[in-house]
Amino acid sequence: MLAVGGIPMFIFMGVAQGLYGPLLPQFSQEFGVGAGALGLLYTAQGIGEILGIMLPTYLRATRLARAWLGISVSFLVAGFTGMSMAPDWNTVLACTFVTGLGFGIVIIRLNTLFVDGFGRRSLSMLQFLNAGYSVGTILGPLLAGLLHPPVRPLFLAISTGAAVLLPLGILAERHAMRRRGRKGANHRADPSPLARRWGVLAGFTVMMLLTIGVEQSIAGWLATLTIAAGHSAQYAAHLTAMFFAFIFAGRLLAAFTSTRFDARFTVLSSLVGVAICVALAQWPGAAPYGLTLAGFAMAPFFSATLIWLGKAMPATPQANSLVISGAIAGSAIFPPLIGRTIDSLGTAVAPAAILAVALCALLVCLLLRRL
Repeated sequence: MLAVGGIPMFIFMGVAQGLYGPLLPQFSQEFGVGAGALGLLYTAQGIGEILGIMLPTYLRATRLARAWLGISVSFLVAGFTGMSMAPDWNTVLACTFVTGLGFGIVIIRLNTLFVDGFGRRSLSMLQFLNAGYSVGTILGPLLAGLLHPPVRPLFLAISTGAAVLLPLGILAERHAMRRRGRKGANHRADPSPLARRWGVLAGFTVMMLLTIGVEQSIAGWLATLTIAAGHSAQYAAHLTAMFFAFIFAGRLLAAFTSTRFDARFTVLSSLVGVAICVALAQWPGAAPYGLTLAGFAMAPFFSATLIWLGKAMPATPQANSLVISGAIAGSAIFPPLIGRTIDSLGTAVAPAAILAVALCALLVCLLLRRL
């Protein structure tokens, strides 16, 4: 029941997230804002997601524990409805913050429930969960591209879809809580020094921040960079969909091969592949294609990192929430920075900026492997 309820919710979230990149040119034209201001869309959502992640972690009342996914859907309905009708840019940002609250709750609840709920199959099931998200991120840009051009009221349809998922979310969470109650808590104590534990946790958080920052920067600005390279908006939307299709393919492959490879090896291989693909994007005219291909390389990173974290130190709600908050912070920090870079130096510099972040993530991964 957890998989039946959780995977459709992640598919829905992917559809909504996949609309943002193709809609940026329309937002710019409708509200008269530049690339830097457009990047605040990701910042507003990221701040909401971080707060949404913290809510279930630190508010543990019994009645709330079984209702968080239902609460998250309420935030999503309110936020997307507001985005479809917002009269000005500040209202769009406020509504994006509200949707971020819903996204954050869904992200922390489902990832935590999947880590705890499937035993040895946790990595495989996490890959399936996040592959569902990838399916949605493919459908979102394709849907936007079919509308010629994408239209903002599409968010109203997304809001309706969120309302339809409300019963599934409630049933999935109640089923998972009943199973957890029967099994009881199974967190092991960590005998390692406190300084080492904090160092490991900080390393995982920074690595997640940098890598998801790369992923969301590519997802957010790929359409803009493709148009700047001389292609049409429709082609840019299709290329964005292909980026998410590569992520989906990579996660699906990882789900079937996760038992053959150690999580640490998977994370390192992912980051090396991302660095190579983004390096290929430095050639003139190759940026859209190198960045698109990076989606396949980064596909298994998120789930494998959570599993590696659980092996490196005790898997607790606080540790998971901090590392996942790092991922959300990366998605909030780096797309606006890339937008500012585009405003100041032009689109040609953006691939180099993304490569610098990817290399920093790889360096942190190498340091973590030595701890």
